[in-house]
Amino acid sequence: MNLRITPAIALFTGIAALATLASCQQTPLSGPPDLKLGHQECGDCGMLINEDRCCAAILVDADGTHREHILFDDIGCLLEFKTSKPTTKIIEHWVRDYSARTWVKSESAFYLMSEGIRTPMGSWIVAFATRKAAEAVQKENDGRILNWDEVIVARRDWMEARYGKRPG
Repeated sequence: MNLRITPAIALFTGIAALATLASCQQTPLSGPPDLKLGHQECGDCGMLINEDRCCAAILVDADGTHREHILFDDIGCLLEFKTSKPTTKIIEHWVRDYSARTWVKSESAFYLMSEGIRTPMGSWIVAFATRKAAEAVQKENDGRILNWDEVIVARRDWMEARYGKRPG
């Protein structure tokens, strides 16, 4: 059998090869995840995420070749995940604004830690894009307004007071 490559076949093969190569060069995953209430599990406790106002998410470098989102039903679960898996390469963090129900970068959010606010896993931590929004909810629920670094420490201190210091 004599196989002859015509210019049309060569052109088609070249275009197909370029298209395949281009599909492998996709832009890395970035930004917050799409939230599908009732369809995604918390990356820490495994509970189905049904409440959008208290959830959080991270974007991780899964294995050096691809990125993936991990969602949490409660900001406390995100903080617990960070504590229990310190070697996870986290690229970005987000929390949901309790009032506006939109994603906010964790580092720029204002946190209200108040026993007057119920959260899915009982962390009593909710986030807001602005200090003014946090203060408005604080008026009705008391509590402390914290920044990202402060809420990490406050959560750790609360967990240690309640359950004791972690070994190690």
